[in-house]
Amino acid sequence: MFRFCLMVILLPLVLVANLVMTPLAAAAANPVVSKIQAEVEHLQELVDNQEWVNVRSYIHGPMGMTRKELAGLALQYTGEQQKQIQKANRQLLTNLEKIDAAAEDFDAQRLRAAQNALRESVAALDALVG
Repeated sequence: MFRFCLMVILLPLVLVANLVMTPLAAAAANPVVSKIQAEVEHLQELVDNQEWVNVRSYIHGPMGMTRKELAGLALQYTGEQQKQIQKANRQLLTNLEKIDAAAEDFDAQRLRAAQNALRESVAALDALVG
């Protein structure tokens, strides 16, 4: 009986704590990385639909500001962390270039490999700034 009462009392507290902490955790994410993650998700939709022209247009259009935003992100840090972020940024941009080249050649296999590498680059960047 005591365990049941304890569960009835504690369970709502745990649920409320999760509801309160979830928005805080989301707010803690770096806005630049969050934006890039959203862009990568949209890019994935274009890749999945094999919309080659739209893949290239999206990389050169809406994602065109990504390079500037990544440079600005790196400037927010100093020393070794800044160097690691700059390296992650270069890798991310290299993967975008690989996606662009694969889309230009209509090469779905190469494009998917580059897209997976891009996701890994974004995750690495997120780990550095998160």
